[in-house]
Amino acid sequence: APVSNSRVDLQKIPAAVSERLCFFASSLRAILKQGAGTGAASPVRAGRDTLLDRKIGGVPTLTQVVPVYEEQVILTEEFLCASDGRNTNLGFVISQAEDHWEIFARKQGMAPRELYNSYTLGELHEWLRQAELAQDMEKAREVRELMLEVRLWASQRSQTVSRTVIGAIQYHKVLE
Repeated sequence: APVSNSRVDLQKIPAAVSERLCFFASSLRAILKQGAGTGAASPVRAGRDTLLDRKIGGVPTLTQVVPVYEEQVILTEEFLCASDGRNTNLGFVISQAEDHWEIFARKQGMAPRELYNSYTLGELHEWLRQAELAQDMEKAREVRELMLEVRLWASQRSQTVSRTVIGAIQYHKVLE
């Protein structure tokens, strides 16, 4: 069905989702009305903003709408270290991409098991504390960076918004 005829019962969805959908729809209306009252050209540019009038080999501009509701973009340390009694969430992600984890750990100068244990058992926090006590800011920065890199690595291999966002950024970079 055309978008203009689609109906969504806003009473049946969470209030936050309803508010975001209404804001998005209002934004679209405002964009389409921008040139309508002034006699200016439509903000949708033929030959540039649509797919239907493209020449073979032409790449249109890209606008992505990512419908997200309370999703993690980058997995938290607490989530990655949480366990179901058999394995941590980080352990599960690693089990799905063991070869990637090994490459990642080696790039960090550590054995895969050593990096996993250091992260999940809190040893990285102790390294950070010791570096800060010794006022070794370079070491502290490296440890913080490693902790973030582990989170990013796991987020890229999980079903997170991070994958979508990074994909959109990479697509944009290719077009530049």
